[in-house]
Amino acid sequence: MGDECDDPQEKCGVFGLYAPELEVSRMAFFALVALQHRGQESCGIATYDPKMGNVHIETGMGLVNQVFTESTLKPLKGNMAIGHTRYSTAGKSTITNAQPVIVQTLHGQIGIVQNGNLTKARMLRNKLLERGIGMFRDSDVEIITQMLAANPDEWRAERRNSAVTQTNDALARLSSKHTPSSPSSKTSSSAPSEDLSSHALHFETEDTPSSSHASSSSSSSSSSFSFPIPTVHLPSSHPSPSESLLSVPPSSILATSPTSQFMQSSPTAARRINWEARLSNFMSLADGAYSICVMTPEALFGARDFLGMRPLCIGKLTINKSDNAIIPTAEGVPADTTITRYILASESCAIKTIGGEYVREVKPGEIVRIDEKGLTSFIGRAPSPSPALCVFEYVYFSRPDSKLEGQLIHRVRQRLGEQLALESPPPKGDDVCVIGVPDSSLPAALGYAQKAGVPYSEGLCKNRYIHRTFIQPSDQLRKLGISLKFNPLTENIRGRKIVMVDDSIVRGSTVRSMITLLRNAGAVEVHVRISSPPVRHPCYMGVDMSTYDQLVGHNRTEEQVREYIGADSLGYLTHDGMMKAVHQGLQDKEAEPVGGHCSACFTGAYPLDINDW
Repeated sequence: MGDECDDPQEKCGVFGLYAPELEVSRMAFFALVALQHRGQESCGIATYDPKMGNVHIETGMGLVNQVFTESTLKPLKGNMAIGHTRYSTAGKSTITNAQPVIVQTLHGQIGIVQNGNLTKARMLRNKLLERGIGMFRDSDVEIITQMLAANPDEWRAERRNSAVTQTNDALARLSSKHTPSSPSSKTSSSAPSEDLSSHALHFETEDTPSSSHASSSSSSSSSSFSFPIPTVHLPSSHPSPSESLLSVPPSSILATSPTSQFMQSSPTAARRINWEARLSNFMSLADGAYSICVMTPEALFGARDFLGMRPLCIGKLTINKSDNAIIPTAEGVPADTTITRYILASESCAIKTIGGEYVREVKPGEIVRIDEKGLTSFIGRAPSPSPALCVFEYVYFSRPDSKLEGQLIHRVRQRLGEQLALESPPPKGDDVCVIGVPDSSLPAALGYAQKAGVPYSEGLCKNRYIHRTFIQPSDQLRKLGISLKFNPLTENIRGRKIVMVDDSIVRGSTVRSMITLLRNAGAVEVHVRISSPPVRHPCYMGVDMSTYDQLVGHNRTEEQVREYIGADSLGYLTHDGMMKAVHQGLQDKEAEPVGGHCSACFTGAYPLDINDW
């Protein structure tokens, strides 16, 4: 997609690994390199060292291979690691806001990495400040960190108010089914509804033994708020973990509290800190789009918002017990000779990079715990019946070799191009050639050319590292603009009608510059085809296009956009066409259920109330 200032930046990548047998910091480094496309402003790795009882951390501004060297990785010892690549959507681009974020609690140090935005961040920040908690960053992740550091009892009133609000919202949505919705509403008429009768997690003081929990949970006191936590276990020695944890509907699972699950074996266990309850407390109060990895002294946790807007997947590493070597696949290997460790990552490409196997996605509203015993799964907040994975993951964000909802991103983008060719065919005549804008648009361009039956060629060569350096261009070089990032392949362009396929137009400045570049290279005509609909509305859920004046497609017709960018013709993929291409690969999939998607930047129908943003 063009110049970086014109990209729809989401951008953050998160990673987590529990593997005492391995150099976890080195594994995290290579995983973050694979996630580099999700953020290039800053990065960081933190490890937990059980021998020292503390966290080691290294963060810096720039790319992963600029920040980390052998000397900076060596001190990062431990049995688990979390890592992050950042593009700022909430908070300034400074080293202060680099992640992971570490906080000292009464129960030891914890570390957090996050992808996404909290729509109630302002309210939650004010609540923390009212309690005298100092805030040193202006990013959402510090809010999450401070909420996890506090005992859930401190948030009892807020949880009760949140439950009332969620109930009222659910009733309003039921009522709206019989009442025409207002066109000016900021919330989609198909917004998620929750069965709040199933919210049954009892939050107790964590130093209370489990017997007291049993008695208190049976009480009908109006001050308690509860939530069912189904549990599923994957032991570390399990030879073939299930591809479909939580396949049983939440309504049919017994309400098992994480407090009773982890506070019943001994006096020491009875005082164990209930991080699951703390995470669920946060999830019940914080609306937004997020996936997080949390590192505590006891375990590594992963969690995903109840709409599933931001991706997070689970992988496994099969390790030979005799020499700690990673085995690419456990198939045919005796189970008693290996041990299985688990991975969390924003995308499956990071799992493959370090020799792991993709298992499945973290479900919306799910909490997973990874420790010496393996992987345990809980529901932290009831998942929405209308999930809303960001459709831009398919259009642009994710790497083409990643899997999402059981389908390869590259194949989805090819289908987007094929559908675009049906809706917006190329011009008639000879010497027509299709090119794509490197890199994310190339699969769509290939699909477009194949469906349209016209030649496909490379027309632009990308200088991939020109903007990934601390050496700034001079004023004279800066004026060259797009020429610094793309060089035209003149012999493939001169004298031809060029159909340039791109994945989206946000601000419009880059595509306009590329059209000029192609004309100067000898293109007779330049026709632009976009493999997504016009971006007409801001995103408040973690994508860097949060104001209407940033969007060239807002309040402009397709013809007006064509005139602005200077193309001979312009064709967008329709919203129905985009969703058809995405959903086509979800049919007859057992591993990942067919889900809903957020496309609010195209339609204006937001899955969350954004009034608090």
